[in-house]
Amino acid sequence: MRFHHLKPAFSTFLPRLAAAHVVQMEQRMPYQIIVICRGSDMAYIEKLIRQEACAPDSRIEVVSEELQPQGSLLRIGVHILCPLSQRRALVRLVSRLGLEACVRSVWWQSVPTKLNT
Repeated sequence: MRFHHLKPAFSTFLPRLAAAHVVQMEQRMPYQIIVICRGSDMAYIEKLIRQEACAPDSRIEVVSEELQPQGSLLRIGVHILCPLSQRRALVRLVSRLGLEACVRSVWWQSVPTKLNT
């Protein structure tokens, strides 16, 4: 039997399948974004974070938020999961937050994970 005529069809199909599988299985890393803003602008900042996280080219998942009053300001801590290949979306989100007039300070950091021992 000769199967050489089937090789081109399978060779074009398999790489796409493998690439799709890799994207689904990519490990997501935990990060934290800290925003200090006026308390009256909290709803606007939360909406902006959700909007950027739901962008079509972003695979950022907002896990939780914590709010801490600091005088007339509010400290918003946002815990997210982001694949390493999508860190540019995380940087874009933090940069976008930094452009807002109501934001006094914004930064992001990786969150340490527990090692399996």
